[in-house]
Amino acid sequence: SQPSSQSSTRPSSQPSSQPQPTPTLVPSLSPTTREPTSLPTQEPTPDLPSCMAGGTRVGIHSNAQFKNVRDLSIGDAIEGLDEEMDHVICSVEAVGDFGMGPVFGNYTRDHFILDASRGVVSPNGADGEEQFVDKYAVLTSCPVGLDESGVGFTALDADFLGDEAIGWSDYVLIHQAILNIVREVGPSVFSPSTYTSMGKVRRYTKRFYKTMLRCVKDPEKCDAFERAAGDLLDNTVTKKAKANVHHCFLNLGNPWKPGSIAAAVSKGRSVRE
Repeated sequence: SQPSSQSSTRPSSQPSSQPQPTPTLVPSLSPTTREPTSLPTQEPTPDLPSCMAGGTRVGIHSNAQFKNVRDLSIGDAIEGLDEEMDHVICSVEAVGDFGMGPVFGNYTRDHFILDASRGVVSPNGADGEEQFVDKYAVLTSCPVGLDESGVGFTALDADFLGDEAIGWSDYVLIHQAILNIVREVGPSVFSPSTYTSMGKVRRYTKRFYKTMLRCVKDPEKCDAFERAAGDLLDNTVTKKAKANVHHCFLNLGNPWKPGSIAAAVSKGRSVRE
């Protein structure tokens, strides 16, 4: 089956102040028919987040080819959109394998994708054809990557962001903050093996996201975020991963010092001399 057109969420028009991004950097290529991996005899992997189908294809800049998401490696250069929704080349920063589950089109019901006509990112919904497939999350250096059909995808789902659409400007800040954390700690942030239970993670991520956004907007209000990060770390992360985080953030717990997680997401603006 062809990748879903996702008419309700696919970026069909840009906000009036911004140009419509080019659908692909390699227009000479014609997308070929792709049959999603379908394993009806397997059970959904419990407690794992919503994601995108492993068979979703993205444009690879280095060889003007398409590659399945499941085959991406950190450092791959793929197509995406920058903060101005201009078409650019992005680097893959993290790839997480999140087991099996249902997708609608190329994305799970709760996975956030770009709706450029409204200037938001929002849950994919259940409009496309349902398939049972392997699922992945992909974080890129750009706010969204672009799949073969032109859909702008994030690395996040409703477990982290909630069920409501989020304005593009706020989402750009969230993405950059998460990217800053991943670049400090490593891509294991997007690995299920980092956490003791994804079910537990859900109890802490919404507070983590809301306080993180407040910290990024106003670095004088980062103390709640630093506490939320500590709670997430203490209650959901394995001992090995926790030791790594503490090694990367030597002043975790004190948002006003260098080496805190607040200093990372605020690019040092929370630090007080």
